[in-house]
Amino acid sequence: MGRQSSRMWFGNNDHKDIYFDGHYHKQMYFCDENKELSLVWEKLEDAAGFQFSALVTTYTLYLTIAGDFVIDWGDGTIQRYSKENLSRIYHEYSLQIGSYTVTISGNVTDLSFSANREITKIINALPATLSNKEDFTDFFWQCEKLREIPSDLFSNCVGAKSFKKCFSESVIEEVPEGLFDACVNAEDFSSCFSECYNFNAVPSTLFANCNKALYFNSCFYNTEITRVPKGLFDNNPLVTNMAYCFYSSRIGMIEDNVFDSLQFVTNYNGCFAYCSQLTTVPYELFDKNYNAVNFEKTFFGCRNITTKVPPLWERDNVEEYTECYYAVNNAENYSEIPDDWK
Repeated sequence: MGRQSSRMWFGNNDHKDIYFDGHYHKQMYFCDENKELSLVWEKLEDAAGFQFSALVTTYTLYLTIAGDFVIDWGDGTIQRYSKENLSRIYHEYSLQIGSYTVTISGNVTDLSFSANREITKIINALPATLSNKEDFTDFFWQCEKLREIPSDLFSNCVGAKSFKKCFSESVIEEVPEGLFDACVNAEDFSSCFSECYNFNAVPSTLFANCNKALYFNSCFYNTEITRVPKGLFDNNPLVTNMAYCFYSSRIGMIEDNVFDSLQFVTNYNGCFAYCSQLTTVPYELFDKNYNAVNFEKTFFGCRNITTKVPPLWERDNVEEYTECYYAVNNAENYSEIPDDWK
């Protein structure tokens, strides 16, 4: 069967070692009648469990979780739980308000940190027992103290399909490279990082392995990112919706060819609306987006664009275009834009 993960629980204590004949042992063997040894137990150094840090200011930490698992609450308290469905559990810290490292081990079948006000840092990857979990919608939504996540956070989450609002309204300071590398089945990134104010850049390879992605609408809505890196969507050919993707972000320029692979996108409604610092837009930005029919308010209020804007009014398949270029008065070709596009 190969190596298995387990816990040794005895006398209301969690045992991480075997003590025998005056020594601690990392392995146990079975000796048969032929004096042949078989390994039956081995301490694995990487079996620490899933860990996160929490700054507890109200003496109570809440978690939403399911499965058969053990929690080390970080204050010397270790408790075992069995929850068939997602349930809210809590622990009261009697010692003092402060920062604690919490460790969860065992068969965690579901988990969510949605609206958790205490977690500050995710230390390692989510449990391998979540490999079949498909929906990470709102997973870290409104985690108002969450500043740090590891690059391998979702390395075990190969079944993940939805990251809708996953980090929305959190305060993560960096989007690490490789964050979604294992998420080859991911489809929905809508509002994934919306209203995150503490990071200003994303890796160009962030979605490189997510070639089943369909939705990026509002993904970076009202964030501090300053540019759309070249290659960001190169491996996402099935995307259909980019509405409000970069709405009210701090983008100053858009790289050439950034949308070239998005040939099935139909909706760019409000994609760059209210990007008040945007100055540079590639003239050929949408040249490969043959199926796009909705450009309503795409560049609404982008007053600082000085380059020529894409001549979308020359297409014959656009259905929605009201205020696409509203107040884009400084664009080099503003005078060529038809009035009903302004």
